[in-house]
Amino acid sequence: MGAMGSRAIRLYELRQNNLKGFDLSLPFHKVIAITGVSGSGKSSLALDTLYAEGQRRYVETFSAYARQFLERMPRPKVRRIENIPPAIAIEQVNPVKNSRSTVGTLTEINHFIKMLFYREATPYCPNCGRPHGASKGEEGFSFSRGRLGSGRVLQGMGKRQDSTTPGAQ
Repeated sequence: MGAMGSRAIRLYELRQNNLKGFDLSLPFHKVIAITGVSGSGKSSLALDTLYAEGQRRYVETFSAYARQFLERMPRPKVRRIENIPPAIAIEQVNPVKNSRSTVGTLTEINHFIKMLFYREATPYCPNCGRPHGASKGEEGFSFSRGRLGSGRVLQGMGKRQDSTTPGAQ
Protein backbone atom coordinates (compact mmCIF):
# COMPACT_ATOMS: atom_id res chain seq x y z
CA MET A 1 0.00 0.00 0.00
CA GLY A 2 1.62 3.26 -1.17
CA ALA A 3 1.26 6.78 0.11
CA MET A 4 -2.14 7.17 -1.55
CA GLY A 5 -3.61 3.78 -0.49
CA SER A 6 -4.51 0.74 -2.57
CA ARG A 7 -8.33 0.96 -2.64
CA ALA A 8 -8.52 4.06 -4.78
CA ILE A 9 -8.35 5.36 -8.34
CA ARG A 10 -4.95 7.02 -8.60
CA LEU A 11 -3.97 9.62 -11.19
CA TYR A 12 -0.39 10.84 -11.61
CA GLU A 13 0.68 14.11 -13.26
CA LEU A 14 -2.81 15.03 -14.46
CA ARG A 15 -2.57 17.68 -17.21
CA GLN A 16 -5.95 17.59 -18.95
CA ASN A 17 -7.01 21.05 -20.25
CA ASN A 18 -6.54 23.47 -17.33
CA LEU A 19 -5.49 20.81 -14.78
CA LYS A 20 -1.82 21.50 -14.09
CA GLY A 21 0.19 18.37 -13.36
CA PHE A 22 -0.92 17.12 -9.95
CA ASP A 23 -1.49 13.68 -8.45
CA LEU A 24 -4.93 12.64 -7.15
CA SER A 25 -6.37 9.71 -5.23
CA LEU A 26 -10.13 8.99 -5.25
CA PRO A 27 -11.22 6.30 -2.73
CA PHE A 28 -13.55 3.50 -3.76
CA HIS A 29 -16.97 3.08 -2.08
CA LYS A 30 -17.29 6.77 -1.17
CA VAL A 31 -19.52 9.49 -2.56
CA ILE A 32 -17.25 12.09 -4.11
CA ALA A 33 -18.38 15.57 -5.15
CA ILE A 34 -16.24 17.57 -7.55
CA THR A 35 -16.73 21.27 -6.88
CA GLY A 36 -15.04 24.51 -7.86
CA VAL A 37 -15.45 27.83 -9.60
CA SER A 38 -16.11 28.10 -13.30
CA GLY A 39 -13.03 27.05 -15.27
CA SER A 40 -11.38 25.19 -12.39
CA GLY A 41 -11.36 21.82 -14.20
CA LYS A 42 -14.41 19.97 -12.83
CA SER A 43 -15.49 18.68 -16.25
CA SER A 44 -11.88 18.08 -17.29
CA LEU A 45 -11.44 15.79 -14.29
CA ALA A 46 -14.83 14.05 -14.35
CA LEU A 47 -15.51 13.69 -18.07
CA ASP A 48 -12.30 14.25 -20.01
CA THR A 49 -10.15 12.18 -17.64
CA LEU A 50 -12.04 9.72 -15.40
CA TYR A 51 -14.92 8.91 -17.74
CA ALA A 52 -12.80 8.93 -20.89
CA GLU A 53 -10.19 6.54 -19.48
CA GLY A 54 -12.73 4.23 -17.80
CA GLN A 55 -14.79 4.04 -21.00
CA ARG A 56 -11.70 3.66 -23.21
CA ARG A 57 -10.37 0.71 -21.17
CA TYR A 58 -13.81 -0.89 -21.04
CA VAL A 59 -14.25 -0.65 -24.83
CA GLU A 60 -10.80 -2.21 -25.32
CA THR A 61 -12.17 -5.44 -23.79
CA PHE A 62 -14.65 -5.85 -26.68
CA SER A 63 -13.89 -7.65 -29.90
CA ALA A 64 -12.57 -5.65 -32.85
CA TYR A 65 -15.93 -6.19 -34.54
CA ALA A 66 -17.89 -4.67 -31.63
CA ARG A 67 -15.41 -1.80 -31.20
CA GLN A 68 -16.02 -0.54 -34.75
CA PHE A 69 -19.55 0.48 -33.76
CA LEU A 70 -18.57 2.34 -30.56
CA GLU A 71 -17.35 5.88 -30.01
CA ARG A 72 -13.60 6.16 -29.50
CA MET A 73 -12.55 8.15 -26.43
CA PRO A 74 -9.22 10.01 -26.62
CA ARG A 75 -6.55 9.09 -24.10
CA PRO A 76 -6.48 11.73 -21.33
CA LYS A 77 -3.33 13.76 -20.65
CA VAL A 78 -2.04 12.00 -17.55
CA ARG A 79 1.17 10.09 -16.93
CA ARG A 80 -0.53 7.11 -15.30
CA ILE A 81 -3.99 6.04 -14.04
CA GLU A 82 -4.37 3.04 -11.73
CA ASN A 83 -7.42 1.04 -10.59
CA ILE A 84 -9.95 2.74 -12.85
CA PRO A 85 -13.20 0.79 -13.26
CA PRO A 86 -15.52 0.88 -16.31
CA ALA A 87 -17.43 4.17 -16.46
CA ILE A 88 -20.76 5.59 -17.56
CA ALA A 89 -21.68 9.26 -17.92
CA ILE A 90 -25.09 10.86 -17.65
CA GLU A 91 -25.49 13.78 -20.04
CA GLN A 92 -26.15 17.19 -18.53
CA VAL A 93 -28.88 17.91 -21.09
CA ASN A 94 -32.37 16.97 -19.86
CA PRO A 95 -34.07 14.92 -22.64
CA VAL A 96 -37.47 15.17 -20.92
CA LYS A 97 -39.10 18.59 -20.78
CA ASN A 98 -40.62 18.02 -17.35
CA SER A 99 -39.58 20.31 -14.52
CA ARG A 100 -40.03 17.47 -12.01
CA SER A 101 -37.57 15.11 -13.73
CA THR A 102 -34.28 14.60 -11.92
CA VAL A 103 -31.21 12.46 -12.53
CA GLY A 104 -32.80 9.93 -10.15
CA THR A 105 -36.06 9.70 -12.08
CA LEU A 106 -34.41 9.72 -15.50
CA THR A 107 -31.98 6.93 -14.62
CA GLU A 108 -34.57 5.10 -12.48
CA ILE A 109 -32.21 4.88 -9.50
CA ASN A 110 -34.42 6.97 -7.21
CA HIS A 111 -36.04 3.84 -5.71
CA PHE A 112 -32.63 2.42 -4.77
CA ILE A 113 -31.58 5.72 -3.21
CA LYS A 114 -34.79 5.76 -1.14
CA MET A 115 -34.06 2.22 0.06
CA LEU A 116 -30.47 3.13 0.93
CA PHE A 117 -31.60 6.04 3.11
CA TYR A 118 -34.41 3.95 4.64
CA ARG A 119 -32.10 1.09 5.60
CA GLU A 120 -29.39 3.32 7.04
CA ALA A 121 -31.60 5.95 8.73
CA THR A 122 -32.63 6.14 12.35
CA PRO A 123 -36.26 7.31 12.43
CA TYR A 124 -37.16 10.08 14.91
CA CYS A 125 -40.54 11.19 16.23
CA PRO A 126 -41.43 14.56 14.65
CA ASN A 127 -43.24 15.66 17.82
CA CYS A 128 -40.74 14.89 20.59
CA GLY A 129 -37.50 14.32 18.61
CA ARG A 130 -36.72 10.94 20.23
CA PRO A 131 -35.70 7.90 18.18
CA HIS A 132 -38.72 6.03 16.84
CA GLY A 133 -37.87 2.76 18.56
CA ALA A 134 -37.40 0.56 15.51
CA SER A 135 -33.82 -0.11 14.55
CA LYS A 136 -32.51 0.47 11.05
CA GLY A 137 -34.64 -1.29 8.45
CA GLU A 138 -36.57 -3.27 11.09
CA GLU A 139 -40.06 -2.17 10.07
CA GLY A 140 -40.82 -2.50 6.38
CA PHE A 141 -42.06 0.69 4.77
CA SER A 142 -43.91 0.95 1.48
CA PHE A 143 -43.32 4.24 -0.32
CA SER A 144 -46.38 3.63 -2.47
CA ARG A 145 -48.85 2.92 0.36
CA GLY A 146 -47.35 4.90 3.23
CA ARG A 147 -47.51 1.91 5.61
CA LEU A 148 -45.11 0.74 8.28
CA GLY A 149 -44.77 -3.03 8.63
CA SER A 150 -46.31 -2.98 12.10
CA GLY A 151 -49.74 -1.96 10.75
CA ARG A 152 -49.41 1.75 11.49
CA VAL A 153 -50.21 4.19 8.72
CA LEU A 154 -48.30 7.39 8.06
CA GLN A 155 -50.63 10.39 7.91
CA GLY A 156 -48.92 13.31 6.18
CA MET A 157 -45.64 14.51 7.66
CA GLY A 158 -44.79 12.09 10.45
CA LYS A 159 -48.28 11.61 11.91
CA ARG A 160 -49.08 7.97 12.64
CA GLN A 161 -52.34 6.27 13.30
CA ASP A 162 -53.09 2.66 14.24
CA SER A 163 -54.55 0.80 11.24
CA THR A 164 -57.42 -0.56 13.37
CA THR A 165 -58.89 2.92 13.95
CA PRO A 166 -61.64 4.13 11.62
CA GLY A 167 -60.38 6.06 8.64
CA ALA A 168 -56.99 4.32 8.46
CA GLN A 169 -56.20 2.74 5.13
